[in-house]
Amino acid sequence: MARISWHPRGRFVDVDGRRAHVVDAGQGPPVLLLHGFLHSSFTWRTTIDALAPRHRVIAPDLFGCGWSDRGPGDYSLDGLARWVEGVLAALDVGPLHAAVGNSLGGALALDLALRAPARLGRLVLVSPLGARLPVPALPFRLLGLPAFEPLFRLTAGNAGFVRRALGLVAYRRRAVDAEVLHGFTPLARPGSLLTATAMAAALGAASASIEARLPGLAAPALLVWGRHDGVLPLAYGQRVAGLLPAARLEVFDDCGHCAHEEDPARFHALVDAFLAPPADEAEVVRRAA
Repeated sequence: MARISWHPRGRFVDVDGRRAHVVDAGQGPPVLLLHGFLHSSFTWRTTIDALAPRHRVIAPDLFGCGWSDRGPGDYSLDGLARWVEGVLAALDVGPLHAAVGNSLGGALALDLALRAPARLGRLVLVSPLGARLPVPALPFRLLGLPAFEPLFRLTAGNAGFVRRALGLVAYRRRAVDAEVLHGFTPLARPGSLLTATAMAAALGAASASIEARLPGLAAPALLVWGRHDGVLPLAYGQRVAGLLPAARLEVFDDCGHCAHEEDPARFHALVDAFLAPPADEAEVVRRAA
């Protein structure tokens, strides 16, 4: 049975024989949106609408996430980056005006910029995984133990548990309501446990790889961090900002790990100004005020 996208401009493309779900909306300089660990393109629902009038917005679901295919494969940073490159190739997307990433998606945006500097102009990073994790990799590896499988299957599809967990670590300003939870419903799909365990096991290596290469990144970067981020704390964000040669850090006082969802008006005003041509920047800021 064919799956249906959550977005009217959603579609499925082939990446190495597997189906990748991607929202492809708008026209203009292309902007890539990359979601975080176990989330989906749904996290960018308001950002897609905000950017599409001026940009071609491309928001894929990573391999094993959202509405994309699941199964055995390469869930390392390199493997996920190649998945994203496969999506872009299938859509015939050339150089990117910008990449926008949250959490693990931020690490992917950084990796893409480091791999091919000439192909990516600017970066917008929301609480990105950009330096060695502030906690040992072991807790993430625990997800891979067989004893955790029954717990994952019990909780991944439990709206009450997901609501409480997200309220503790990811969201502060906005309620974890039915709209937010809809983006996490694909976790109940078969194969999500494999995705969770494989991605979690690779996070430590991914964070170390990014940190080692950050000083060589030339692309201008806008960093957005929630002051109450329960996943990657603000102190970690300040460390990431210090490693980036051309970064500006904006702190959202009453937000958690997903500031782009919690304060979309402020986020989109910042992004509009950051992505606008220099001659138009002042006008964009004025209109967004």
